Amino acid sequence: MKVSFNTIPLVRKFEEEQTKTLSEKRRRAWLANIKRKELQSKHSKICSDHFIQDLYNRSHPNWDLTLKH
Repeated sequence: MKVSFNTIPLVRKFEEEQTKTLSEKRRRAWLANIKRKELQSKHSKICSDHFIQDLYNRSHPNWDLTLKH
């Protein structure tokens, strides 16, 4: 299986309110999944080996990844 590196989603501050709200929720979900309150760098990445595959739909605006246990 190919390994990918996923960027932690950023909050989309300069778009409509609904998009901003969804991006905030998605970022919080990712941070909760990796047990972090916040990150020091906006360039932080998560290796795909740490996530269960095929349990998300990237076309949905509120998708997030699930950590392996």
